[in-house]
Amino acid sequence: MHHKRWDTLVYIDGDPAEEHHFRFENENTVSCYIASEAGKRFSVQWRSDLSMTASVNCFMDGVCMGGSKTDPGRNGSRWYVKTDDNIRYPFMFAPLVLTDDDGIADPDDVSAESIGIIEVAVHRVRFSGYPWRHTPKPRPMPADRAPVHERSKKAGAHCVSLGDGFKGADPPYAGQPSPRVIYIDPPADPYIRFIFYYKPREVLQADGIMPLNPPPRPRAYIVPKREPSATPALYANDSDDEGREVESLLRYREHTIAPSVKSGPSIRRVIDLDAKVIDLTILDD
Repeated sequence: MHHKRWDTLVYIDGDPAEEHHFRFENENTVSCYIASEAGKRFSVQWRSDLSMTASVNCFMDGVCMGGSKTDPGRNGSRWYVKTDDNIRYPFMFAPLVLTDDDGIADPDDVSAESIGIIEVAVHRVRFSGYPWRHTPKPRPMPADRAPVHERSKKAGAHCVSLGDGFKGADPPYAGQPSPRVIYIDPPADPYIRFIFYYKPREVLQADGIMPLNPPPRPRAYIVPKREPSATPALYANDSDDEGREVESLLRYREHTIAPSVKSGPSIRRVIDLDAKVIDLTILDD
């Protein structure tokens, strides 16, 4: 999806998910439907063409799964959640477990309404010259989602789960002073919000959202071929990316960028995975 000079896409097993039923929820929010596949990993990829740095937070099934800072003209991604011991767990889709036992699941649990939603919130930010010392906050690994009551009308649905964890490099910026981030947009009112409603392909087809025999994917959605020596964007070196965040923040101590943003046409483009991806994990966003 594209809105306000910003592109956001969901990739499933390295391929961009086809978007269906695109619409404007309001002036700042756009949405679409994508087909989820149980057992497959996925990531959220984006590109900023704004005139200033932005903070990006990803919510999955109503839970914040991390945030990043993205400079103008740069790409970013989110494909894992990191715990306090620096273990990374990749995102994946899984079948949602239902129960009719009121003792196991509350039939009136409002949190079930967020299941099946991937949300990306974009806030414009600026930096003050007052330095602060970064202290990573513990982020416990989210437990597997508990069963949901069958009266929640989520039969046949998927949910976001986590794959096997792996050890990541220690953040090089831990303990180093950097400029303080100041949010221009209110936390509850992001400058841009992207909402992906994900459901199994069969459900989307039954609801008339996705055709039974989808046409061939347009060339605009074909992922560019990588050179054999290229490093996959979704598995870029996190140490390098996190180190570049400090350089970006320090650079903004010397410059002030005017908060002027131009709106562009709502067109859908593919993010070039060969471009340099800045995956800047900030645990205290």
